[in-house]
Amino acid sequence: MQISADDIAKFPTIVGQEYFIIVVVSSDGSFEIMRVTGVTDDVFTVTRAQEGTVAKAFVTGDKVEH
Repeated sequence: MQISADDIAKFPTIVGQEYFIIVVVSSDGSFEIMRVTGVTDDVFTVTRAQEGTVAKAFVTGDKVEH
């Protein structure tokens, strides 16, 4: 998942086996919880559909919250 380079510093740094949770929210208010397991430049490596949510399609400009 690619994040705006301007926003990447707003998220935690991952060390070793750490991870953090994000919620991606679409313009219609639907959301998906994801686990971020890696960060390289402006790209998150994620495990999708966490905590009972379902994988959804998202578009550029949808909101990513931590």
